Amino acid sequence: MTIPINTKVLNEILEKTNISTGMYTQKVYKETLRSLIGLFGNIYYVDRNNQPIKIRCFHGNQERAIAKSTTGDNITLPVISIVEKSSENDEKRNKYKPILIHETYWDKDKQRAVRILSMSPRAINISYDINIWTKYKEDMDQIRESIFILFNPDYEIKTKYSDITKAFIRSETDIKNPEADDWDDRILQKSITIKVETYIPNPKFLYTSTGRIETFNYEIDVTEE
Repeated sequence: MTIPINTKVLNEILEKTNISTGMYTQKVYKETLRSLIGLFGNIYYVDRNNQPIKIRCFHGNQERAIAKSTTGDNITLPVISIVEKSSENDEKRNKYKPILIHETYWDKDKQRAVRILSMSPRAINISYDINIWTKYKEDMDQIRESIFILFNPDYEIKTKYSDITKAFIRSETDIKNPEADDWDDRILQKSITIKVETYIPNPKFLYTSTGRIETFNYEIDVTEE
């Protein structure tokens, strides 16, 4: 349900939203990255003994991945690293005008319905590089195939901030095979770029019976009516 935008309520909600919007943005970024690490950290490949091996996945740039594989951290290839590349507002999915959302919840403690107001969520796109590091081409081919199977044509990511987050494969790049100066083994790398379409929620506010607007902790135990 929406409330007309030319109201005093809207102006007050807009002001309060602008003050705290950064906190919600960071939470979405962290939650999305955590979900991606869980997704790509649940990929297996079959080794030369026909045993399924789970691949380690972590957040880090290319230099970090090489360093971890050639130093005392004892990481065994293959591994997958995830790097955030960029983010931008999605103007096609965003609303042209600010819309005030009106929701009703049932407060179990107070045993009454409460009215919650918030601005409509902001649509953004986040790009990530999914870097695959292996010693052998056979392993690379297995992992690459497993990743592409996940996207048909998209993958739906479930987070506590959005149920409609989708990820798409945008491109695939063969990276020049880097070599460590003190290592005889060549490391193969392939990078798959994905785009995640998600939303930044805005803070919710309790609209009291007296017309006051108070910050609402939307994680409390309430049931949507």
